[in-house]
Amino acid sequence: MRSNLDYNNFKLISEIFWVFLFYSYLIGSDLLIKQKPFATRNFWAIYDVVVHASVGMFVLYPILEAKKFNIFYVVAVVIFSTLIDFDHAIAAHSLSIRKMITLDHRPLTHSLLFSLVISLFFFKIFNDIVLAYIIFIALTSHIIRDASGGLTPILWPMDVFKVPYWLYYCTILFFYEFSRLFASKFL
Repeated sequence: MRSNLDYNNFKLISEIFWVFLFYSYLIGSDLLIKQKPFATRNFWAIYDVVVHASVGMFVLYPILEAKKFNIFYVVAVVIFSTLIDFDHAIAAHSLSIRKMITLDHRPLTHSLLFSLVISLFFFKIFNDIVLAYIIFIALTSHIIRDASGGLTPILWPMDVFKVPYWLYYCTILFFYEFSRLFASKFL
């Protein structure tokens, strides 16, 4: 009995440490991206993609762990956490990073409605609730992170373009905990 209790305590402490470590990285990254203290604009644009992928992996970690890090699901997390930004190139009519990051606002694909439609579309095609969940959470975590900086039509067609930072950080933690619940109930 004692060893089981010790294991549970260790697991809880390691999870708290993991969340603390990730949030330290996330807050530090957000501050650096805002300040851009060194390097070029191109570097920060690419680094932002890395942070989006990291957020996706964090919030969906419990699902990936339950699925034994199936490469299909890992790739889906990375793709749907990052490639949504390709819409910037379409809206800017250019692959120039300067043109893509100086748009008046992010395209309409940066909305919760888009996340919902795309995840339902993939569910209809593949009949895979885990994939649909991954797509929805990966896209939504990306959109909410972008909306914390403004210029994101998060609730399109309504005219809401920004969420407070505290809501973004709470949402990321909620997604992580909800993924744990989803994994424990459905996987």
